[in-house]
Amino acid sequence: MSGSCRWEDARFDLIVCRFVLLHVHARRAFVNTMLNRLSPDGTLVMEEPSLSSLFSIPAVPAFEQANAAVLAYGKAHGLDYDCAEAIWPMPAGLEVDIQEARFSQPTVWSQAHKEVVRLSFQAFGPRLVEQGILEPAQVAHITASLARDYECPAVISGGLRTLQVALTRQGGAVMRGLKVEQVSQGIYERIPSEDVVGYRVREDSLLAWAIDGASTLTEAPFTTFSDVTDAGWFARQLSSLLQARFRNMPFSTQLLRLGLRELGQVYRQAGGEAQPLWAWPGAAATVVEIDFSVRPMQLLSYRYADCFVTSWHGGAEGLRPDEVAPPAQAYAPWKPYSASRVSSVIGYGCAVSSNRGTSLALALTLNPESALGATVKRDTLHRPGHVLLGSDGLSRIWDTYQLMTREQAVQHVACHGLSSLL
Repeated sequence: MSGSCRWEDARFDLIVCRFVLLHVHARRAFVNTMLNRLSPDGTLVMEEPSLSSLFSIPAVPAFEQANAAVLAYGKAHGLDYDCAEAIWPMPAGLEVDIQEARFSQPTVWSQAHKEVVRLSFQAFGPRLVEQGILEPAQVAHITASLARDYECPAVISGGLRTLQVALTRQGGAVMRGLKVEQVSQGIYERIPSEDVVGYRVREDSLLAWAIDGASTLTEAPFTTFSDVTDAGWFARQLSSLLQARFRNMPFSTQLLRLGLRELGQVYRQAGGEAQPLWAWPGAAATVVEIDFSVRPMQLLSYRYADCFVTSWHGGAEGLRPDEVAPPAQAYAPWKPYSASRVSSVIGYGCAVSSNRGTSLALALTLNPESALGATVKRDTLHRPGHVLLGSDGLSRIWDTYQLMTREQAVQHVACHGLSSLL
């Protein structure tokens, strides 16, 4: 690694993780991060323990009790001292080659080494008592038994067994790490944006969304809430719902349906009941779930109304997003509805809120049934791959203004960053 190289750009020929993953819960994501830091011919070496593998011949109960107490202590503190079994299946779901795998377990037979075992437990005893794992009398009994029975010359034991695995990228190719870029800008001066984007990274998957709140037909921007439009409130509540409800589980339209029912109750209690049906908030949205645990990656998208999602399988290794500052934003004053269009727009609002019609039913509303109206598409994504999702404000670049094609747009984002597209 040269001195002029930035840390985020650094690549390493060798990364060693020894007794690290026992502290980590999102292990697959952590290992992927380490793999992404490897040079093309780099190697990741992992070594993790299996504390339950300790044994003695002949069996000494105090030795087994001491090990069980230490395992319980680790579990109470979120430390998996027995994580070797969970580590071994992990490479099967990653694009790696296993270069070496072996167990290592020392033999403990000398008086000096067995004394170290006893003294280590004796020093650890107060922590076990403090955590309520053992009583002081139990610690004293186990310590005495180790000195008397375990340190006997007739006893031999197997020390801490570890699993050692060396991994390289398949074909020596570097897989880029996960990079998420998001931009959300409003159009009204002093009015919070009605468009919301967000994402959640899980251990082996990513959930991302773009929500386009539909402006309501009112004379003033703030009707139900004092600091945000109804559409802005709905878009934010939807984003918070996705963050919380799908924290550790796949996206589900049925679970979203239950969430919309709860949001409807909150809206009514906040005063939304006083609004006519056509003024209730609605939103276009796209929800995308990417599964990293399989090869190729699986991309599942749920589209509501005119939000979009598109992907591109980039084959050029040289693609690196440049740092591009977002353009200066020009804001417009709030514009109430136009009387000349109000009758047709009111009809649209009523149909959306009541979830009637073929195309109108694709929007998300406070009607829980709208959650079931998504256009669902399943696709595959190869590395390096790029996914672009957003509202119709972005897709107008190719749909309306025809400044470039959809494919050119996602390639442009891959090369220069999302802000440059604006």
